[in-house]
Amino acid sequence: MNAETLRILHGDGGEEQLARELGAAKFKSYAKDKFLDYVKYDIQYLDLLKESARHAAFNLPELINEFFIRIDSAPYYWILDSNNLYKAEESFRVSSRNVLTAGGNYGEIKKFYLKWLTQTNEKEKQYFALSTINLIERNINTNNFLKYLLNATIYAFDKRIFSPEKAENLLEKSLQVIETSEITQELRNEFIYLINLYHGFIEFKLGNIDSANAKFEIAQQYKHNGMSAVFYNALSEKIMGNLERTQELLTKIIVFDKNRFGYAIENNSLPLFNHFFINANVYNVFAEIRFADMLPQIEMIISSEFSGEDKILHKLNKMMQNLTDLRMQKYYNDTIKNELIFLETFLVHFKDSRNILSYTAGNFLMQKFDKIIEQISAQIEQNHLETIESQLVIYDFGIEDSIETIKKMKSDIEDTRLKYKKNLELTIEKINQHHKNAIANLEFRMEHLDRIKKFDPSSAFNNSMVLNTVISLVVFIIGGFIGGFLETVNEASVAEMVSQTIVAGIKWGGVTFLLGLLISFISSASAIWERTNEKVKIQRDISYLKNHKEREIQQVKSEAEKSLKSYDKSFENRIEGLEKKITSLDSERKEKYEELKENAHDKIENLKNRLVTVFHL
Repeated sequence: MNAETLRILHGDGGEEQLARELGAAKFKSYAKDKFLDYVKYDIQYLDLLKESARHAAFNLPELINEFFIRIDSAPYYWILDSNNLYKAEESFRVSSRNVLTAGGNYGEIKKFYLKWLTQTNEKEKQYFALSTINLIERNINTNNFLKYLLNATIYAFDKRIFSPEKAENLLEKSLQVIETSEITQELRNEFIYLINLYHGFIEFKLGNIDSANAKFEIAQQYKHNGMSAVFYNALSEKIMGNLERTQELLTKIIVFDKNRFGYAIENNSLPLFNHFFINANVYNVFAEIRFADMLPQIEMIISSEFSGEDKILHKLNKMMQNLTDLRMQKYYNDTIKNELIFLETFLVHFKDSRNILSYTAGNFLMQKFDKIIEQISAQIEQNHLETIESQLVIYDFGIEDSIETIKKMKSDIEDTRLKYKKNLELTIEKINQHHKNAIANLEFRMEHLDRIKKFDPSSAFNNSMVLNTVISLVVFIIGGFIGGFLETVNEASVAEMVSQTIVAGIKWGGVTFLLGLLISFISSASAIWERTNEKVKIQRDISYLKNHKEREIQQVKSEAEKSLKSYDKSFENRIEGLEKKITSLDSERKEKYEELKENAHDKIENLKNRLVTVFHL
């Protein structure tokens, strides 16, 4: 520690010492006047435990999630309720499931660490310090970086075994473990922040203000809202004489408090506001006497950031009463009701508070109240508009019914078109199938004409020849008897008579057979000719059927299209009528709406004007 630092910290003369004491007294008096008894110069473990539990329960967003760590109470942090500590310990449990209980009993380490913290007897305190260190050294869970932080804290804050070198080495070791741990980046940044913060504490205790300040600045790189690092960064800059930078950092602390108040009020959480109010970071500024000679600058920052009339909450209370007297509760929605309940509850607890932080809260509350009035004003108009809309519902029903009817009709049109199309396809398919079958039958008949005896020339020839043969035999017999009888009528010789009969039979039978043969050839030729004619006829019939099929299909299509057009026209006329009805109803509705709105205008304006009177005090 250099001489200048020692001079600033401890003083070196009577007058200067007296001036510092007077400055410190004035500093404390200012704190008492502005913040009452909220500035805590000594921190008790039970108070820390209680407030840390509350802080953890709120599960705050990252930007305002900071539990302040004072250097004199820093050893307690590792046994307080903290979501980050819980997440880290849970990761150790997961990674050490196969580790022997004796080697991974981190719970036992914490118990001995707590006993070290709470002991008042120095010998007992040293015993538990050494016992804790022994347990840590026996712990074989290499993923547990918290054990190194506990060990480092003991070496940094225990008077009997104080060893800053060991403490800093352990902090570096914990940093190495953290950088390779399977934890989220957010959690990793949180613990790197804490390591640099505690490293800064060690350097600060040693009087190495430059080194401490560097660590506090590094810590803020990993957690921008780390007010603990910001605070000790400011104190280090103050000790080094950089007052402008100190003022900048103190402003950041006060703005952080202000933002937390705004968050709690915006979310209608009185318990959260009360937690921020009790644990405001600005109290720590006034608990640090080394800021005493900067009271004018600090007072200027407070006046700038914590602006607010001392009677602002009483004014708000009067406005709330004025609002109640207006009896406009029917215009309150659930949001407005919740906002008003929060304001009423807040005023019950803080209306008479003389802590200037309550005045700052009053500014946020006034803004909230202004928004409530705007919401009520909007609800007044909305309420009357809803009344108007309820009177116009008959038009809406008519319009909606017509729209639905049009939708249904259009749907029916599409269904009908599909049905027509399907029926047309079925009809065409039947026509095609009918003609296909008829043509197939004709083609089959044409292909098998030869099998029909009527058109078979050989069959016709054979049949004719059979008949010719029979007829020739008959003629042979008859002609022979007649001829033989006529030729031998005057002769008595039987032989001659038989001979003449045979000759005559052969003559007439032969002539008849020749004629029959000729007729057979003619019959065969006739069969060929008839078969040819039949084929021509069948081909003509096939051609006719094909043409007839096309004509019939075209006729069916034409009739279907005509029916569909007629159907469409009917629906189009009905739809057109409904659309005209909708246009007419819409026009009537608009006229009626303007009429009702004009009638309600004066009433709405009167209610709004009454609402503004809540600000009249």
